Amino acid sequence: IDCSLLLAAANASDVCECGDVTYDLLVRAFTIYEENAAKSKEQSIMMSSIISAMCALRNMPEESYTTLTTKVCQYTATFIQKHDQAIIASLCANMFLSPDAEKERVYECMKRASKLVSGSNLMHQYPAYVEILNQFLHLYAAQAHNIEAKNIVTAIELVREANDK
Repeated sequence: IDCSLLLAAANASDVCECGDVTYDLLVRAFTIYEENAAKSKEQSIMMSSIISAMCALRNMPEESYTTLTTKVCQYTATFIQKHDQAIIASLCANMFLSPDAEKERVYECMKRASKLVSGSNLMHQYPAYVEILNQFLHLYAAQAHNIEAKNIVTAIELVREANDK
């Protein structure tokens, strides 16, 4: 079964308020991800799709959602390249924009992403910092908890520094 089909089915079952079915479909999608995670190119695409599907959920019980978001955040460590870990960590912040989510996790994800980029290969720092800047701008526009203008200024400075290297 294709991961994208499971994610689409999970989102459809969420609309129908079938929390247990949604959870089971997402767990199956995670299993497919784990089985195919060694393929680095597919890994980023699959994880981005999983995060996108998680962001679309509106009716999942809070406990189940927390369990799944924690698992997704843990998956960032499975990426070989630090810059890939950073980009996925910044995307994870979007999962915590919903009203019921743990709001402090938005900033934690972004802080972790910035830290991961600083430890990555110099060649990959500039594009990764640009991605993180884009995420900060998106989160600021969405009025995410603890995301302030100073975070954007700092991200711009990091982009400039990486560009000068």
